[in-house]
Amino acid sequence: MPQEHCLPDHPSELLFEERHVVVGCAANPLLARPLSLEEFHSAGHVVVGIGAIQRGSFAESQLLARRRERRIEIRAASFTQVPDLLLGTSRISVMHERLARTLATRLPLAWQPLPFELPAMGERVQYHRARAQDPALRWLIGQLHAAVVT
Repeated sequence: MPQEHCLPDHPSELLFEERHVVVGCAANPLLARPLSLEEFHSAGHVVVGIGAIQRGSFAESQLLARRRERRIEIRAASFTQVPDLLLGTSRISVMHERLARTLATRLPLAWQPLPFELPAMGERVQYHRARAQDPALRWLIGQLHAAVVT
């Protein structure tokens, strides 16, 4: 999970850092060339709100902090819903690069770098402090570190 979602009373470890990209339907003319900042803000967006309270994703929190208006057309409950809301439309979304790369291998999606800098998101594994030295947990965390593909 992102650092911002970790509980302060329990340890966590960085697994990897994730960059965010713009994703949309492969037929979306906006993604045929690098997207300008103005095109990004004026395009229709699909955003993700996580959980019952629709907590913004890491990217959404970063974008809100930029205080620049976007045209949000649809709110999805998870990143797995986003592709269906992009296909056949001119909408765009901001998502993790690894997810965008994976989705683009199975669906007609295109992705590209954001037209501005956004901080990398640190993905972490968190566990209860009482289990910090548990050999099975240490093994599992080791397996997670080994499985991270850059």
